[in-house]
Amino acid sequence: MKCTLKTLKGDAFPVDVEGSTTILAVKEMAANSESGKAAGWEVAGIKLIFQGKVLDDGKDLASYNIAENDFMV
Repeated sequence: MKCTLKTLKGDAFPVDVEGSTTILAVKEMAANSESGKAAGWEVAGIKLIFQGKVLDDGKDLASYNIAENDFMV
């Protein structure tokens, strides 16, 4: 499924994930993306937020009910 990651600066880019993908894996995808490499993002420095909640690295997307076309900040 495709989800969107949005930065606090307003940039957005899609990621291809599954419901079983962990939050840590999404952070790794973000850090390894073109935007992440250009900005020098590190996995340890990324916080993902969905519907006002900071997401825990050990949980998967399904546990937060993140679905197709949702976005995380």
